[in-house]
Amino acid sequence: MIVGLIDIKSRKFPIFLDGQPSIIIKQGKIMEHELKKMRLDMDELNLLLRTKDVYSIEDVNYAIFEKNGELSVL
Repeated sequence: MIVGLIDIKSRKFPIFLDGQPSIIIKQGKIMEHELKKMRLDMDELNLLLRTKDVYSIEDVNYAIFEKNGELSVL
């Protein structure tokens, strides 16, 4: 109950608990520092891209690693 109240009152506390989405690929270029921060390697990134039917990183404008572990690709 206390954590719920802090979650409602604070804007930064939910980010601390849950994290926030991160841009992994921007205009066809891999953001290496974001990959390291999210603890992803290239094999895992390629696996996530293949599940979205993307086979070339250059075709991706943005890839966002969501808080729930999914990848959103534009």
